[in-house]
Order: sequence, then structure tokens, then C-alpha cells
Amino acid sequence: MPSVRTSFSLDAVRDHELIEWLVELQADGRASDVIRTALNEHRKMRVTLSDVMAELHEIKERLATVSLQSSVVKVSESAPVPAASDELERRLEKTLGRFRRD
Repeated sequence: MPSVRTSFSLDAVRDHELIEWLVELQADGRASDVIRTALNEHRKMRVTLSDVMAELHEIKERLATVSLQSSVVKVSESAPVPAASDELERRLEKTLGRFRRD
């Protein structure tokens, strides 16, 4: 099978765990298969701001459900969950807003 050899540099201090992993893979003779799989998995993974916001919305809905269930059980207590989820959403919007491409 034809092959292509490529090389790249790693930082010996910052990448020491990665270097140890690669050495271990080469010793086992599995380097090519494992690296191919890892790179292909990474290529397929795409997380966008829309993905993050959709997940946040789902979490907020779940928190609201928990809050409603909690208020049914303890009518006299007001649950801080909606306020906390609103604050979380505001902070996330502020943090991630700079990545928007609207």
C-alpha cells in the first residue's frame, strides 16, 4: 500500500503527555491506525455557537421543569433556578457574543 510520510513539531514541555502517548503507540505498532482514527474523529467534530445556545436552551427548560416540580412540593419557597438560569444565559451571551458572525 502506498504511504505518505509527514512530520510535525511538538513542544517537549507542553506536549509531553502527547509525546508519551505517541511513543507508546509506535512501540505497540498501532500508531498509524490510532492517529488516523483520532484525526478523522476530530475532523468530524464541529461545535458552533448555535449548538452551544441550543444546549443552553435545553438546560434552561430542564431547570424550569425542576423549578416547577419543586414549587409544587414546597409552595412557600421560591426557587432561585429561573433567576440563576437567566443569569447563566446572560453571562454565556456576553462571553460567546464575540464569536457571533451575524
